[in-house]
Amino acid sequence: MIPADSNLRKIKKMIIYVLIPFQLVFYFLIYYQQYSQTLPMMRTTEHRWIGRSFFFDLFWRRDWHNPLWQTHSSYEQPKIAEYYLGAFLYPKYLAEKPSGNPDYDMAMYLIDNNFYFNTENVTEEKYLEKEKKSLKWWNTEKLTKDEMLNRYGNKIINTFDIIFRLRRAISLILALNVAVFYLIILTSFSPVVSFFTAFIYGHNMIFLEGGIFARSEAIFVFFFNLGVYFLLRIFYRRKWKAVNFVGFAVSAAFCAQTKLNGVMLLIFFNALYLIKIFTNYFYKFRFNFKRDITLIILVNILTFCIFTMIDPYLYSNTFENIGKYFSHRWETTLSQTKNPDYFNMILPDFKKRIMAVYYNFTGNNIYMDLSFVTYNFPFGQFRLSGYLLVILLITGIVSIVIKAVKKKNIFSTQFLMLLLFIMTQITMGFYLMFNFSRYFIQLVAFFLFFEIAGSVYLCKSFIRIIKK
Repeated sequence: MIPADSNLRKIKKMIIYVLIPFQLVFYFLIYYQQYSQTLPMMRTTEHRWIGRSFFFDLFWRRDWHNPLWQTHSSYEQPKIAEYYLGAFLYPKYLAEKPSGNPDYDMAMYLIDNNFYFNTENVTEEKYLEKEKKSLKWWNTEKLTKDEMLNRYGNKIINTFDIIFRLRRAISLILALNVAVFYLIILTSFSPVVSFFTAFIYGHNMIFLEGGIFARSEAIFVFFFNLGVYFLLRIFYRRKWKAVNFVGFAVSAAFCAQTKLNGVMLLIFFNALYLIKIFTNYFYKFRFNFKRDITLIILVNILTFCIFTMIDPYLYSNTFENIGKYFSHRWETTLSQTKNPDYFNMILPDFKKRIMAVYYNFTGNNIYMDLSFVTYNFPFGQFRLSGYLLVILLITGIVSIVIKAVKKKNIFSTQFLMLLLFIMTQITMGFYLMFNFSRYFIQLVAFFLFFEIAGSVYLCKSFIRIIKK
């Protein structure tokens, strides 16, 4: 006979690890989809991301030798966001695909529906001819649906439908991201605190104004947070489990194949792993040096293999083409710094980039962009003052450091979050060139984590004073 307390523990576990995440995903899926209806009808960046989603069709059909894999579009961006958008669009494409034309593919379908098609390095006439006839709707963010219809006619209607279909797909992964953040918070705080923190997190304006569009930000932050979650599970547990290492490798590879700066997750893993080895050696803890070195090598190899397998462009001349990936993105970024529209947004050096992080997340940036500290709830917007946020942030970080020093444990989940927070900023200090709010999306989780840590510490201190 199974003891009653054992059943209660199972029920409690089910509520904490299944029911609450499900409720968060369900609520935010509906909320994000509704909010997406209030966003501008068109966004130029969506034009490009959706326009490249035809690579899913090529990947799904295993058409590895298609010439499109060798075009500029193939190495313009990593592949996961394009595959994700393409997968959700695929049923609609198959339903609307003209019958009796075996040469018709998803790239032609997207051109027919007025999405961007980069003709650089493209030689096939079937694409070039269609691209000449497609509508060009750049810089139409301020136009309403009626204004777009008046300008472009009924040909733009299916374009609208595709955009909103894919924004709904983005709403799903953004809702899943909230559930992942809940699991991150749960490693350090109670289920009640974790639930309300995740609920607040999901309403941040950066997600609403920058994350719901059909592009890569929501997918990137999901895999980034998932990678952080697996890092916490790897390093704060005494017993290492293979599932956590594999989960991390998949998350890191997918994150880097969404945005190349996602490679920072692998850098974090290697740094924390080496810190762990040196700590064990310094304090003369028992450890298996041969096993540890083998594990770190295997995780790096697995991550690299997954990263490479995702994109057929990397199947040949792998290292050369990976180098081309990174050099192209850097050259593109540098060329954008010459755009007069971006002059006020440029972050020229390491110091300015780190300063931008704290100016933004305390509501003190020169652009008066308060989206970093604004939370849009169904009942209205909520915003804390920058001074209070600074107090909570400092209190949270100091309390975590003091606790780590007292317990002589730098591998508690809270101190690990602090190490990851510092490493994320350092990494961004090297690559961040523009002060666009969506480029800071991965930092929302860290700032809210430490602000909640500060709030919990102050509440506990207040209760202790009252009890005395």
